[in-house]
Amino acid sequence: MIVISPGLDLVIVRLGKTPEEHHDDLVEWRHRVIRSFAEAVGD
Repeated sequence: MIVISPGLDLVIVRLGKTPEEHHDDLVEWRHRVIRSFAEAVGD
């Protein structure tokens, strides 16, 4: 998974496989990481 957010000057790269039953967990993890960066820059 690769996420690029120019507005936050953020690139997230996650390597590895995730079983389908944990897909929702991965989506939530991604949102938490992005929110953390957004809060840190006051966006």
